[in-house]
Amino acid sequence: LDESRSGWVDMADVPRSPGSALKPFIYGLAFEQGIAAPETIISDRPADFGGYRPTNFDMDYKGDVTVREALQWSLNVPAVRLLDAVGPMRLSSRLRRAGARLVLPDGGAPGLAVGLGGAGVTLTGLAQAYTAFANQAESAAARFILDRSERPRRSRILEPSAAWQVGGILSGIAPPVGAAQLGLAYKTGTSYGYRDAW
Repeated sequence: LDESRSGWVDMADVPRSPGSALKPFIYGLAFEQGIAAPETIISDRPADFGGYRPTNFDMDYKGDVTVREALQWSLNVPAVRLLDAVGPMRLSSRLRRAGARLVLPDGGAPGLAVGLGGAGVTLTGLAQAYTAFANQAESAAARFILDRSERPRRSRILEPSAAWQVGGILSGIAPPVGAAQLGLAYKTGTSYGYRDAW
């Protein structure tokens, strides 16, 4: 909890930069639209998107990689290439459908930077959107006290095959050093300025 002028605010509902945590949705949209498949070769080289020049976290480039590798390694340039193809407005719309509304600087339209964390999203919203990868592409509303007699509201945000492909790719990521091999699918994200780790 964070104390503010209006009292205590639940940190799960404060918009923060998600860093790379939105990349799985970009890839899902690309799969859905037939722009890419997991084994499609994509370039991870310096690129200029109308003045926007993303770099990778480690400031290195891998050259030609598969889309699967690009997502597993969380490469920034391939993610921006795919977002440029699917459109930042489409990404924003699908996330909103899942309850993960992007908060943009100055309330502007989403640009390519949203794919790398250039917008805010709440923890609650992002968690709701991620449920789609385990629920046949349908996000489920977050419920902190589960009433088993009532089913949570669901919204389809991707085609089931696209969500399945993304889940398969994310389940192939090795767990952090020292962590148990539990067969989980996951994605990390580091916010602008390294303030938050998702």
